Amino acid sequence: MVTVRKVKDKLQVYSGDAYKDRCKNIPAGRWNKVARCWEYPETSVIDIITEFRGELKVTKDIDKLYKEQHRKAVLLSEVINGKHLDPHPFLMTHQRKCRKIAELYDRFAFFADTGTGKTLMSLQIMKDKATRFIVVAPKPTIKDAWLGDANAWFPDMRLLPISRNMSKQDYLGIYEKWLGEVPYSITRKPKDKIKEYLAEMADVVVINPESFKIDIDFIESLGIEGMVFDESAMLRNNSSQITKAVRAFSDKLKYMYILSGEPDPNGRLEYFSQMRLIDPAILGTNFSAFRSRYFRPAGFMGYDWEPFDWSKGAMTKRISKRAIVIKKKDCLDLPKEVYQTRTVELSAKALKHYKTMRNQQMVFLQDSAVSAPTKTGVINKLLQITSGFVYDTQNDSKVVPLHNDKLNALQEVLDEIGNSQVIIWGN
Repeated sequence: MVTVRKVKDKLQVYSGDAYKDRCKNIPAGRWNKVARCWEYPETSVIDIITEFRGELKVTKDIDKLYKEQHRKAVLLSEVINGKHLDPHPFLMTHQRKCRKIAELYDRFAFFADTGTGKTLMSLQIMKDKATRFIVVAPKPTIKDAWLGDANAWFPDMRLLPISRNMSKQDYLGIYEKWLGEVPYSITRKPKDKIKEYLAEMADVVVINPESFKIDIDFIESLGIEGMVFDESAMLRNNSSQITKAVRAFSDKLKYMYILSGEPDPNGRLEYFSQMRLIDPAILGTNFSAFRSRYFRPAGFMGYDWEPFDWSKGAMTKRISKRAIVIKKKDCLDLPKEVYQTRTVELSAKALKHYKTMRNQQMVFLQDSAVSAPTKTGVINKLLQITSGFVYDTQNDSKVVPLHNDKLNALQEVLDEIGNSQVIIWGN
């Protein structure tokens, strides 16, 4: 017989050597040398009971946990099929499904196409939870998507952007919007103090991935209980710095939701690190074990990996326990056309060049002195600077490269869109 016990937030499975391989077959298992048993997260209870059905000694608390997990799984299937949806004044059907799913699960993956309203749906979910959240999102989406949708649909929700590009005047403007007239004592405070003061009152803090890594100490001081990570494909590399930082932070949180239109742009190996954030019981906690389970070596010297013929269906079945896929073609009440504006913030260095050209009509770039004697010339040079290059004044055939800010933002959009055909109009 196999015995399973609940110890704090873990399930401990006691079995003989004859069951070793079957225990290893359940994702997220870890051998506890001290207790001499296999340990799993609570969410593995259905896998454990399914694996050892008829050979398992089940206590009342394990049976209760199993029934609760099974109840939620049944409800999830019904919600996806359009049942139990609450009416809403502006959310569309697929968005109401996601809202209902978030009532069932504190951690979930929403893999929805670009233009299906992930931002609006996420704002409603955060409002429902009534606790402090952090949104980690690509820089170009923060102003136009997150702040724009919040101002339009949730004007009472306090979203605070955290960015080194935010000026003191920007934060004073947010203070005035939230609290009215700004006292003189506040205007005398340095920018960081005003930011900290506002952060204590914010419902949601919005930040880009690079700033998240840099400001992690400040973020950890805010008492955040939930995270929404927009475009989770950025976390597809299991060993990247941003993935490790998000994993370490989110493991302490009650709520975790990830959004992406294209979670696996380079192949299904990229699901592992994203689903580990949601529930380690889905694909496990060991990347090598996951890879060996679903993939085989391929290519030159076996450095590439290709899925087994059966693994796509098996992985989809596992992932669907904590993820929903929403395709634009399936959203019957979605508008035929969706227009989005992406504002691209210049890097600090590029912004400095921009201001110098605007104010002095000249800027020194690399070994070139670029000048513009007329106002029209200045405007042309400013347009070039925002585009990432400048033509040398002395030699029109020489192009001085400055940055790739707009190209990087475009690449992020293309990653979100995935394999769909795209027409790019350039000016």
